[in-house]
Amino acid sequence: MFVIEKTIEDVVNNHAYYNHEQLINTIQTRFDYFVNETKKFIVEDYIENEWRDSYDLYYSKTLYKYCTNLTKRIHFISENINDVKEISQENYIGYINLRPIPLSQISRIRFKCTSNAFATFMNEEIYCLSIDTVVNLPHISVKFNSFPIYSQDGMVAICAHADLLMISKYMYKKFNFNNYKLKDIIKNDIILNNNGRNLPSEGLNILQILSILNHNNYNPVSTYFINGEYNNIPIFNYINSFLESGLP
Repeated sequence: MFVIEKTIEDVVNNHAYYNHEQLINTIQTRFDYFVNETKKFIVEDYIENEWRDSYDLYYSKTLYKYCTNLTKRIHFISENINDVKEISQENYIGYINLRPIPLSQISRIRFKCTSNAFATFMNEEIYCLSIDTVVNLPHISVKFNSFPIYSQDGMVAICAHADLLMISKYMYKKFNFNNYKLKDIIKNDIILNNNGRNLPSEGLNILQILSILNHNNYNPVSTYFINGEYNNIPIFNYINSFLESGLP
């Protein structure tokens, strides 16, 4: 089912369960340009793979009153539409998914790449890693370029987990690498917290990150920098050499 809302305040007040004022402020602050460009918001119940893993592994065992295995997907539309069928390739801006938990509610994020979103730098040439993104709606499949941003929840996925998920999605879409899931990361044997458990997560160190990538048939390179240099090569020059090579 799809519900049309006029403002982000309507979206949050009518479809989120926790900390409405804080969530509204977070969305307006993080996605200021996209919120201002939006004339209508479309809300749908959505099965997100990352949240389904998080829910199965941890949140299904909590006592959060409104916690379910579904997220709310919020579509941003640039025209004042009155029906979902009026969504088009041109007026579709992007979406965010909201988790049904009190904190860290924003999960998956996808917006069309545009320099206008960078405000001060909008007149400069901006380079952004992006992949083909497809949003399937009842009447149309909207396609656009975006970076597969995933925001941590703080209990199952910390920042390093989120980074690994973004790497997985990008490399899978761009170069057909192995598309490992959040469960694959969490169930890695070397990831245990101070109590000898996988969850709640306490982050990942460099050896754990390398192990996860190796286990999923990646070939990571670990480089030790001293005072920002490796063999007298400044860190940014070193990174740029990889980027300019065009190799995965």
